[in-house]
Amino acid sequence: MLYIERCYILITEAMAPDNDKNPQKGCGACYEVLRGVTRCYGVLRVGVTGRAGSGKSTFARMLVRDRASILDADKIAWKLYSNPTVRKNLAETFGRKIFNKEGAVDRKSLGEIVFTNPEKLKRLNAIIHPLLVGELKHRITRSSQKVVIIDAALLLDWPLARECDLLIAVLAQEDISVARLTKKGTSPNRTRAILATQRPEQGFRTLCHVVVENNKDLSELKLKADKIWQERIKPLLDT
Repeated sequence: MLYIERCYILITEAMAPDNDKNPQKGCGACYEVLRGVTRCYGVLRVGVTGRAGSGKSTFARMLVRDRASILDADKIAWKLYSNPTVRKNLAETFGRKIFNKEGAVDRKSLGEIVFTNPEKLKRLNAIIHPLLVGELKHRITRSSQKVVIIDAALLLDWPLARECDLLIAVLAQEDISVARLTKKGTSPNRTRAILATQRPEQGFRTLCHVVVENNKDLSELKLKADKIWQERIKPLLDT
């Protein structure tokens, strides 16, 4: 875990002979070191990920309660599209056709380009993801909650995944995922094109601590969310 590494570095630096906070110089310095260690454990990070139409965002919202907040990576990413530098890079990479009459990025037009061309998707990710991950880390650091739930389809592609205390994959059968997104207005062909760009299901099963099968109704999903909170998240808070 990266927070363990940060704590180790903090203690090592504090114990250096030329450091004013050397623990050997007094109990006050020791306290400063221990307080720094406590800050390393300040926020429990729970990553929720999965393929399109799996219901991961619904599941992530079900985990939210008094001591927890949620970071929706997709919503945060779309706010970044108004960043002048991002807009300039997008125009240079994909042309003005991705902007609507009001000058905003047209999500559908951009999606039609990148989800049918893996190389262009990589170029889009290279523009957005460094800023997005930086913003997520910033918000985690500033959170006043005990638990931060990170809702992100591509979480496993980012170094941020290694900083999570718990990684949860929400998975669904492909035909069910397609049906769910069709109800939201996404064509079956486009949904399958999106799924084709995403990590295979086995990759989620291999890399995540918990796998949630979401092939039934919301009531069953809620029961699974409550069980995971009680059995996997709450014990981490109580330690």
